[in-house]
Amino acid sequence: EIVYKVSFVTYHETIDIAAKEVKVLNESDISPMSMDGYVFLGWTDKYITNSQALSGEAIDLIEFPYAVTQDVTLYGVWKNIGLEYTSFEDSNSGKKGKQIIRYVGNLTDLVIPEKVESMPVLSIAADAFLGDNCRNIKRIYIPSSVVNIEEGAFRNCSSLQSFVVSDDNRRYSSESGVLYMNDKTAMIAYPASKVV
Repeated sequence: EIVYKVSFVTYHETIDIAAKEVKVLNESDISPMSMDGYVFLGWTDKYITNSQALSGEAIDLIEFPYAVTQDVTLYGVWKNIGLEYTSFEDSNSGKKGKQIIRYVGNLTDLVIPEKVESMPVLSIAADAFLGDNCRNIKRIYIPSSVVNIEEGAFRNCSSLQSFVVSDDNRRYSSESGVLYMNDKTAMIAYPASKVV
C-alpha cells in the first residue's frame, strides 16, 4: 500500500507536529492548535508566508478527510482575535500585566487570552468594546487571569448572549451567561441579547 508523507508548518514556534505517513489524513490525526491572541482557522496545502499565515486571509483551506496523493506540506492558518492592549498594574496585588483597551476583530465567539507577550491579561478597560464590530460578538470567554473589569466595558455588545468565566477565576464568575463578582454580591454585566 502506498502512503505519502505529510509535513506540517504551524507558524507557531512552540508547536512541532511530527510528519505523518498516510493515505488519508483525518482531523483527529493532528493535535489541536492554540496560540495566545489567535484563533486557528485550519490548514492549507498552498504555500503561504508567515505574515499570510497570521493574517487569516488564506484561501482554500483543506477539508477532512484529506486524500494524500503525493508528499505534501500543510501550512497552519491563524487569525488575530483583534484585541489591543496597554500596560496595567493591579492596585490590589501590585501585579503587572496587560489591559484590553480596544477590540477591532470580527469574531462571534471571543476567547480572551490568559497571556499576551508572556504577561497576564489582568484587566478590561471601560469602552474596550465600543466599536461597531463589537455588535457581532455573541459569546465572551473570560480567563482566570482577569481581575479587573471597568464599568461599561461591554456597552456596545448588542448581540451578546452570554459570558463564560474560567472556573479558576477568583474575582468573577458567570451563571446562566450573566457576569457576576465571584461571591455574587454584584452583577457586573448582563448580556444585551439574552432574553429571559
